[in-house]
Amino acid sequence: MKTLHNLLIVTFSILIFNSCEKVIEFNGEETKPMIVVNSFVTPDSLIYAQISKSKFFLSNKTGFDYINNADVSLYINNIFKEKLTFKSDGLYLSNLKPNTGDTIRFYITADGLDDVESISVIPDQPVILSADTTFKISFTDFQLEGEDTIGYYQAGELGFRIKFKDESNRPDYYRLTLKKHAVIDAGGGVTYEDQFYMPFTLEGFENTNTGGGLFDIFGGIIVDSKNQQLITDDLFNGKEFVLKFTALSSKRVIKPGYEDRFFYSSDNVVSEEYIVNLQGISKDMYLYLKSKEMADGIMDGFFTEPVQIYNNISNGIGILGSYTSIRTSFKTR
Repeated sequence: MKTLHNLLIVTFSILIFNSCEKVIEFNGEETKPMIVVNSFVTPDSLIYAQISKSKFFLSNKTGFDYINNADVSLYINNIFKEKLTFKSDGLYLSNLKPNTGDTIRFYITADGLDDVESISVIPDQPVILSADTTFKISFTDFQLEGEDTIGYYQAGELGFRIKFKDESNRPDYYRLTLKKHAVIDAGGGVTYEDQFYMPFTLEGFENTNTGGGLFDIFGGIIVDSKNQQLITDDLFNGKEFVLKFTALSSKRVIKPGYEDRFFYSSDNVVSEEYIVNLQGISKDMYLYLKSKEMADGIMDGFFTEPVQIYNNISNGIGILGSYTSIRTSFKTR
């Protein structure tokens, strides 16, 4: 019976993979290249645009085909301000930083390609009213030398509560990220910094990573834990709201003088903090990131249809998005 059970599983798996295979003939002509624009504008930084040329999807060329001779006109609130300066590898830079509420418009031309344009309005900065964190210990391991405790390792869950105010009665869009920053003693008077974005789970929101993975198909459990969360204000338009989210965390505390007993220099943490970044993002930026998230998610699953990445470049391809940020940090060591 066990052999028959295994045979049925293998047969079912083969049927799944075969059912996903489909041969599609392409009888069309190669499409004309278009201007590709990528730009995310924020009051914290100079306005920029990365400009390249699209490629035919059957092309075997790798890398980006940058456009280094484009003419990039910048308008703010319908007033022409300047032409962006070419730097390198398709990067064009302005001398200006935008303000909250500004309407940013690009009009871009390049030889042999259709002119393109795009518009984005800088959203309001989120208002954080309060922020706190807790650490729930799930495991502790004491390191002993003889009868002396020379250190311990703890693992658990960091819980965050961010209360903020959604200022307007219009639809608003947000992006939430969590970054860990640590200063580590490498020994010999040398320290170095280590920082990275952390996956986290946001309470009370649906799993936005669509595309059903293998475990989902067979009835398993998938936890929605990732490095960003995209949020609409459908639940709290014009109101105060508390974002609750958790992240796995661990630490090792070493008794002074016993550092050489431990193999990893990363155990010798001098300081550690977690940085929460709540961004107000434009609708176009939200739709772009959402579609990209969905497209990335289908790589993990079966029975899924391709997802088209959102585009707001008229006559071209790409994204002009805008955002504002507010950060709050929690020092844990």
